[in-house]
Order: sequence, then structure tokens, then C-alpha cells
Amino acid sequence: MPISRFSHPTRLLATLGLIYATSALAEESPEHRQHGAHEHGHATLDFVQEGATVNLVFKTPAANIIGFEYRPQTDEQKQTLANAIMQLKQGETLFKFPADAKCVQMSVDVKSELTEEEERETHSEFTATYVFQCAQPSDLQSLQLDLFKAFPLTEEIDGQLVTDHTQSGFELSPDKPSVKF
Repeated sequence: MPISRFSHPTRLLATLGLIYATSALAEESPEHRQHGAHEHGHATLDFVQEGATVNLVFKTPAANIIGFEYRPQTDEQKQTLANAIMQLKQGETLFKFPADAKCVQMSVDVKSELTEEEERETHSEFTATYVFQCAQPSDLQSLQLDLFKAFPLTEEIDGQLVTDHTQSGFELSPDKPSVKF
């Protein structure tokens, strides 16, 4: 069995930190400014695989998910927010791994300023963090996103991919909703 480059949790955390730092720097560069973290229609996805464990971090403006970015005022808006959070928690319907990899969602954490008690004037976002366990990680060679179907206001997802075998960036859209690795 090959030694994983993430054989220690500190390495995994360092890799995630590097991904976030790289993403932040890319957003500041002129050629990437139009695809900043908070441009409506655009989102980011970080994919980190260590052995049988896959960690996904999906970050998107609230407008991509619910159509607005302010604290819900009406019962309809409150229900829209609650439905969106419930849908975001269903990672197995949003992220499709190859069937042979036998990946199962182990946990999910969805956060948004819209669910906090403190009122803020901000461009609200959602950050959803998923952990999957794959019984056959050697069959983990692609990822299909059904996020575009679930949240049609999302037009593009810029991603970072770190696996036991490769590191790369990718860009997904409704016309190209999958990445191979």
C-alpha cells in the first residue's frame, strides 16, 4: 500500500490551508478578479482525497442558492432558506462519485450568515463542508455535480483538486458538470 502524502492530519490541514491561500491570491490577481469568491453565478469547490476519505468544501454567494442575500423577511423567504439548507445537506444527491467507489456521506456542515442571530450588512454566502468515505477509493476517478440542477442560478464552479495521485484546478458549468482525475 503506497504511503499517502496526507499520512498525518497536519498535512491534510496544511494542504487545505494552501488551497484557501491560493484561492485568495487568485481572486486578487487581475486576470481572476471577474471570478472572485462573491460574484453571483460563480462558486468554488475544494476536493481533497486522503485514502478512503473525501473532503469537499463548497462556497457560494447566497444568491446562487436562494436568489437573495439578505436576512429572510417573509415566511416564504424563511421557507426558501430552510429548504436550501436541507437540500445542501444532501451531499449524495449533489455530488455523484463512480458507483464502484462506493462513497457514502459521513457528515456535512452548512453555514451562512443568514442563519446567524446577529444582523450584518454583508453579501451573504453559504459554505458547505462534506466528508465522504469511499469503500473502493481506487475507483474514485471522477466527480459529477448535480449542483447546477439543484441550484440553477449557479453558472460556474472553480475548483481545486488534491488526491492521493494528483493536484489540479478545474472549472465546471451546467454544460460541463463533471471532472475526471
